[in-house]
Amino acid sequence: MTDRSHQAATRALARAIALGSRIRTIIESVTPGGGKSALPGILADELMPAIADRLLWVVPRDSLRGQGEADFPEWSRYRIRAAGNEGDPCRGTVGYVTTYQAIAADPARHLDTTSRGRWIVFLDEPHHCVAGGSWHEALDEICDRSRLLILASGTLARGDGQAMAWLDYTTAGEVDLEETEALAVVRYTRSQALRERAICPIHFQHLDGRAEWEDEEGCHREAATLAGGDYAPAALFTALRTGYALELLDATVSDWLEHRQAVYERGKLLVVAPNIALAGEYLEHLRRRGVSALIATSDDSPAAAEAIARFKGRALPSTDALVTVAMAYEGMSVHEVSHIACLTHIRSVP
Repeated sequence: MTDRSHQAATRALARAIALGSRIRTIIESVTPGGGKSALPGILADELMPAIADRLLWVVPRDSLRGQGEADFPEWSRYRIRAAGNEGDPCRGTVGYVTTYQAIAADPARHLDTTSRGRWIVFLDEPHHCVAGGSWHEALDEICDRSRLLILASGTLARGDGQAMAWLDYTTAGEVDLEETEALAVVRYTRSQALRERAICPIHFQHLDGRAEWEDEEGCHREAATLAGGDYAPAALFTALRTGYALELLDATVSDWLEHRQAVYERGKLLVVAPNIALAGEYLEHLRRRGVSALIATSDDSPAAAEAIARFKGRALPSTDALVTVAMAYEGMSVHEVSHIACLTHIRSVP
């Protein structure tokens, strides 16, 4: 398998570290879909047993644990396990993949595990960790004790503007990506990914509108557009809780069905909702339109896991449409997805 440029750069860094480089932290700024999930396997292959014996890979969602275990051997001669808070998370392998939430639920257990031997710690999408927050506190000592810490994100910014853990910031409030003797930075932009055919071009359709609402203080607010301005986030939040959201969903479904008929008959639809209650409403709306869809939310983990497996085509009967809130879109690998209805107001600059 041919490395993409950021994968090749990471491999070169790992080889330099194995030969004595003093790099202790790597920031990986890799555009979504660029192949970031290959990096833990590459690092294990190049750095074990030279500087490390074990690898801890931390992901933001339960759905990514099993995916991480399954995909790891594509890039490494080693294997790791998907784990929660069991006593032996590695279970005969060189490491484990778990979630931030699992570590926060029992930080002492994971600290004890990672205190034995030399560990690489790979934090996937660390923008979920607010500086000083509970996830930061649970992982901080584990990261400090690691032989190598990797912070890998497709969105090096938070929608709420808060600082991310383990990252320094410039006076302008942006993540400081200046390299030092101990810090290396690997960048892989959307333009690079398109040139290397790592991702497909995406066509965005924006349905704009205006909104009027009363805020928490009882003041009347209005916005002539949802695209920008001081009140755009609040306007979008308001609009997506009206029939406007169903209009967006209908427009996406119509385009998806046309695309399946004319271009790609295996195309799948992902609908991202802002909360569980609205996800249920969108599911019923899809079914009224004759779309056979499933739902995956944190409300029912076993059912959600089954829905994701069916959406991926790994369980029968398979499905071509899935409604989710947060657990089934970030990092999830389903190549057949051709359309996404983004019905949430959460935005970051990237």
